[in-house]
Amino acid sequence: MIKMSESAERSSAAALAEIADLPYFRVDADRNVVEMSPAMERLTGFQAEGAIGRSCLNIHRCEECLAGCGVFDRHTVLDRRLELYRADGSTIHVRKSGRVFVDDEGRITGAIEVVRPLDESHSEVTDDAPGEIDAIRDALAATRYRRTDAARVLGMSRTTLWRKMKEYGL
Repeated sequence: MIKMSESAERSSAAALAEIADLPYFRVDADRNVVEMSPAMERLTGFQAEGAIGRSCLNIHRCEECLAGCGVFDRHTVLDRRLELYRADGSTIHVRKSGRVFVDDEGRITGAIEVVRPLDESHSEVTDDAPGEIDAIRDALAATRYRRTDAARVLGMSRTTLWRKMKEYGL
């Protein structure tokens, strides 16, 4: 594996997201916005010049993020379902993926987060989801995040567990 410098890694990630016209934003170690893509501006209604230098929590006010930053806590979040606030006060359901950047000493220096809007006409989470999500999280924690063991605890196949984790953004 080729090791990129931290700045090259950040630049590459942002360039890829911009080329693909993905809504993304980048934050520093204090979670202040340092970059926001035009696609993110269009999605949220927040303009980069007003967002840069402000906490991402003050911009998007995501309820899940207010409880704790999954990206900073877990270092990587893949396809997490959540709700963001737009500049006009409305909300939008999205799937978020993100990862932190670390320096050579392992200290977090920032993160990049990419969001994709969900099609509101196809709700992916049922009324049973909160209990099932808790059960999956508990089984994963109890098995030290070994998916095969967690699936066995839950009485389902590893493939079913993987599908449910993806569906629920776990």
